[in-house]
Amino acid sequence: MAVAARLTYLYAFINFDDDQHRAAQRFSLISLSLARGAGDATASALALRSLSSAFILVGFDVP
Repeated sequence: MAVAARLTYLYAFINFDDDQHRAAQRFSLISLSLARGAGDATASALALRSLSSAFILVGFDVP
């Protein structure tokens, strides 16, 4: 599950870079859920960082 979390984070990053911010947010949340399920603190931190970056740069509400 940890690998899935990191790959989902990568997909979120690609979407964010392509200005698909809502999709990026959705995949970041999925990545966070997978990382927490796997107990991977590093992957959880990456997902949280992407969510906070999206909030700061784009202004979306992060659930």
